[in-house]
Amino acid sequence: MYQSRSLKVLTRVIGMLVVLLLTPVAAHAGVPTLTFTNGWVGEYSSAINQPVNMYAFDNGTPDLNIKAVTISQNSSTNQFELQGNDIPVTVTVDFINGSRQTVQGAVN
Repeated sequence: MYQSRSLKVLTRVIGMLVVLLLTPVAAHAGVPTLTFTNGWVGEYSSAINQPVNMYAFDNGTPDLNIKAVTISQNSSTNQFELQGNDIPVTVTVDFINGSRQTVQGAVN
């Protein structure tokens, strides 16, 4: 009797897990992020100009001591909203010494 009851409980648990795994998940609001651990920082004055004064994240001249740069966006889904100009994003710079700087920006 104990074995039969355990088998029923196990069967129900497996059934619930299968249902949960097969149920589609609805898209929901989120904060998608993209992190760069290697790269360069450059300056430009307008969208038609090429960047100038390019600097490596770390071990360049001058040494910016950047460990990583993360771009994130408040989104109505869990994906970046890619359409349009001047899309608002948050840029977070993590430095080698453990400090962090966050600024608001826009992507063209």
